[in-house]
Amino acid sequence: MFSVMVVLIASSFMSEVTIGIDGMGHVDGGGYYRDGETVTVTAEADDGCIFEGWYDDGVLVSTDESYTFKVTKNSHLEAHFSPGSEDLMLSWDTDASSGSIHVEISGSSYHEYSDDDVARDYRTLGGDCVFFVTPEDETIREIAAGVMEATAGLTDLERVECVLDMVRGIPTSTDEESTGQSDYFRYPVETLWELTGDCEDHAILLSSILEAMGYDTVLHYVNIFEDERLVGSHMAVGVNVEHATGSHVLVHNLRFWYCESSPESGADLHVGEVPEDYVIWRTYEVF
Repeated sequence: MFSVMVVLIASSFMSEVTIGIDGMGHVDGGGYYRDGETVTVTAEADDGCIFEGWYDDGVLVSTDESYTFKVTKNSHLEAHFSPGSEDLMLSWDTDASSGSIHVEISGSSYHEYSDDDVARDYRTLGGDCVFFVTPEDETIREIAAGVMEATAGLTDLERVECVLDMVRGIPTSTDEESTGQSDYFRYPVETLWELTGDCEDHAILLSSILEAMGYDTVLHYVNIFEDERLVGSHMAVGVNVEHATGSHVLVHNLRFWYCESSPESGADLHVGEVPEDYVIWRTYEVF
């Protein structure tokens, strides 16, 4: 009887701390604690979001990610997160023009794409890789409009060269390095937000911007050879633009000139120039 009373008395001095989440992030520290015990709860915003604060019954109690308090009663805390934003400067430097544009990308836009539950590998996607091209996206349209304004007076070919150089300015990384996966297709906003991508990500971004500017494009799946031996695969863009010369493919009687969008494969190549030992294997129309 005495031991039962001890348990009841001890339990009456325990309080529960529960934690809710408003937005996108992770929290830790909830549970049962003795009254008078000091507790620390922590919050961490997801990429593309910012932590706003801890709320207790609707009242802001801290704006720090780590909040320490003394337990006196059952408590319910809310960790509030909101979409952040990234300010991005994109620039180019070609024979015809040097310039830059500024664009702000919202965290909510980034998460809309990064959370999209779709296949991300070429083996599964095949020709459906063109659906990662998003010329209608608000950020892409803003970039396209900025380039059009900044390059007023240039020829169409010169404008395309500016966009090509701008996209090559984004650092490259293998999918294994950046995602831990052997193949991972990104939407253009993901590439811009993360400021990195593989060859297909640069190609998809270039195609999206050019399409938003009014130029028809295709995506090329490319085989890479070394000493006549197949050693890898690659993705590039074809663009229908006047006065280009060099390598092109015909699609519906339209000439699509090769564009090497990867900075590692062709940092100095112009429209129509193909890296040595790169051979177009398949071409996919962008709708």
